Amino acid sequence: MSELPIWTAALTRRDLIKLGLLTAVTPRSLFRNHDTWTFAVCSDTHFGVPGHEAKNRALLLEIAQHDPDLAFISGDLTGRAWPHEFDEADRAFSGLPFPVNVAPGNHEVRWAPRGLTMFTERVGPPRRLIEHRGCAFL
Repeated sequence: MSELPIWTAALTRRDLIKLGLLTAVTPRSLFRNHDTWTFAVCSDTHFGVPGHEAKNRALLLEIAQHDPDLAFISGDLTGRAWPHEFDEADRAFSGLPFPVNVAPGNHEVRWAPRGLTMFTERVGPPRRLIEHRGCAFL
């Protein structure tokens, strides 16, 4: 059986899978001409819980040592979405060399009567599109 050229419109599902596998195992050295960048993800920081402010600040400083372009906290920024908990997060984020993007978690949405309102007032919309160097984060 002859191989189909890559530009042929009649690629089979198996051909597409092979092409996908090829891109998955392509050495990074082939992409050296492109700018690389990094991001960090963490969750469940629970600012407001005693002792968490110092632990989270240490975590953020450790992340900063890896020089990410940006970071994400994927839920549960606070313990109960009280104003002082957002103040703790603001203190921990201050002076970081990268932006921290936050999504609300169940601690902001379900466990606090005004949690989503507080999150929106203090952090921003709960659903956002963050674009960075051609990549989209929802």
